[in-house]
Amino acid sequence: MLTLKALRYFVSAAEHCNFTRAAEDMHISKSSIILGVDSLEDHFGLSLFIRRPARGLQLTEEGRHVLDRVQHIFSKILTFEEDIFALKGDVIGTLKVGVYHSFSIYFMPSIIHLLKETFPNLEVQVIEGNLSEVEEMLVSGKVEVILYGKLSNPTSGITLETVALSTPHALFAKNSPLAKKESVSLAELANESLILSDMNPMGPNYILKYFENLGLEPKIGMRLPNCEAVRGYVGKGMGYAVSLIRPNLSGSYLGDEIVYRPFADDLAKPEVVLGWLDTKFGGLSRNAEMFLQYCRIFFKTSESRKYLFSEDEELEDLPVAM
Repeated sequence: MLTLKALRYFVSAAEHCNFTRAAEDMHISKSSIILGVDSLEDHFGLSLFIRRPARGLQLTEEGRHVLDRVQHIFSKILTFEEDIFALKGDVIGTLKVGVYHSFSIYFMPSIIHLLKETFPNLEVQVIEGNLSEVEEMLVSGKVEVILYGKLSNPTSGITLETVALSTPHALFAKNSPLAKKESVSLAELANESLILSDMNPMGPNYILKYFENLGLEPKIGMRLPNCEAVRGYVGKGMGYAVSLIRPNLSGSYLGDEIVYRPFADDLAKPEVVLGWLDTKFGGLSRNAEMFLQYCRIFFKTSESRKYLFSEDEELEDLPVAM
């Protein structure tokens, strides 16, 4: 017999690609997950997973199709509940959002605060990852919407909406001679020590591409795991960095003052984007629509601009889907 419980077990197994982790996530036994998946396979007469010992689960083509339909069913159940509560003006339930690490730090607290002021009963679960991980969360159905930096080759089937542009800046220690200039060029920096972060919103290769496009090769001094480590070394005068997000801080965690300078070069501005799946089975949930709308509102505010733009720079006209 087909049951919603078995469908939930199947979705969890598909999300985790592992029976054990699915069982832990749902707080039930591994055998219950397996029995649920087995019952679906028996009911439909299909093999939903390729079961690889010590390597986890892989959805078959039929399994991917079933997962797509099951997620649509659960989405409609959730939407039904949301719509009924909306009759009395309530937005309730849980929305899972995939967010790039840095954007979670700088943007999500304010976005969720705005959302909760109007819809206090809405729970937003933020799941962080790098750019490719965030896309995979969306494609696998782990989250309904994403906020991240646009990749050069985004996954097909994802609708993207640009909500902001990020303006690159160079970071220097306050006593650096380059910090005294109003703006700097990449040519001036090519022989200086560049400190790269693997946690840059668009990845370290995006920064290197700026130099490559001008026929320059930067001198890489360090590659560090996070942006705050980069700021620490820059503050000590051990090199410069290129930042696509401007924190609301004038120094590093060590207390050394850091100076931001715009580039004289005409550099491409990375896009901050919202993403959701194109689906042939129905639209987004009301909760997801509300989240998208409040993101659009936030990225039109001065609060978001202080992280992404120079103080004297005009916000460019971006299309806003309403």
